[in-house]
Amino acid sequence: MSARAELASGLADERVTLTAPTVSVVVTTYQRMDRLAACLAGLGSQTRPPDEVIVVVHPVDEESAAVVDRVASAWPAVRCVRVDRRGLVAAYNRGLAASRGAIVAFVDDDAVPSVNWLEAVVATFGRDGQIAAVGGRDLVVADGRVIEAGRRRILAGRSGAPEVGRIQWFGRMIGNHHLGVGEARDVDVLKGVNMSFRREAVIGHGFDERLRGRGTQMHSELSICLPLRRRGFRLVYDPGIVVHHYPAPRGLGDRQEDLGGGKVMLASAHNEALAILEYFGPLRRLVFMAWGFVCGATHAPGLTVLARDLAQGRPAAWSRFTAAQRGRLAAWKTRRTTRRVPAALVAEPGDGAES
Repeated sequence: MSARAELASGLADERVTLTAPTVSVVVTTYQRMDRLAACLAGLGSQTRPPDEVIVVVHPVDEESAAVVDRVASAWPAVRCVRVDRRGLVAAYNRGLAASRGAIVAFVDDDAVPSVNWLEAVVATFGRDGQIAAVGGRDLVVADGRVIEAGRRRILAGRSGAPEVGRIQWFGRMIGNHHLGVGEARDVDVLKGVNMSFRREAVIGHGFDERLRGRGTQMHSELSICLPLRRRGFRLVYDPGIVVHHYPAPRGLGDRQEDLGGGKVMLASAHNEALAILEYFGPLRRLVFMAWGFVCGATHAPGLTVLARDLAQGRPAAWSRFTAAQRGRLAAWKTRRTTRRVPAALVAEPGDGAES
């Protein structure tokens, strides 16, 4: 029996014996105490309360730990775990390994889930044992207003709902999770601020520890989502599963607004390319590398995007182009020379296990 069939059989058994699957919520945080308190308040107001809330903090962040301890004194389901290794990937894997729920949901510390968030997540998983991951929309709030898709759609000359969470056949990634509207649909990738997984389906690979970056390690979601797609499982994006997202600067670096910097661009391009190269077969890997050099994307330029940036006078156009190309080439080398270590093997002492 294939690994997919075995897991599907196990999940089917789970649906028979476990009418209300246990749910762990993982929140990674770093020195954003007010935002963390609001996030935990949102989790405490759920119509379907989480069975446990794991907040992952770094040893130097005692202020955040104090917030967690204060909440935990009144809500025993909340606990604080610490991670010694730097970076978002290490924190994600620490929370995943420490979780005990059949479903593990991730939400950012600068987001507040809607009151029916977990109820909708659990209901979606219950529709099909082949659904290994569920996510939804993050309503991005900037200057007190929610970012909508209308203006972007008009400029692009398109109508209808924006495409969300797709890897095109040649490797271009489409995000747009914050703009998605309409019905629930299958996707290739979810967004870290609002994503949930069957623990049994992801504990064997988790988030890729080979990703580069000082802090946020961009595109980490690809490293946990695409292995599921490669194995034939479903990932469902439902715009009705909502968190309110109030983006705040990351204290550990690698911010999205720093993509003009060479090191951050290189790390971002490396991480995206590594996940896509592992997802694709040999021929599509070559197609992806050729597309990345000739065309590329705004966040990781190729020659075509470079020409546009130069024509528009965009700062650091050449350095962005060279960093993106170096990042993709580095990813090619990483895939060939460095073995991926499963999340279960990089867990730290004291991590929990599903009971």
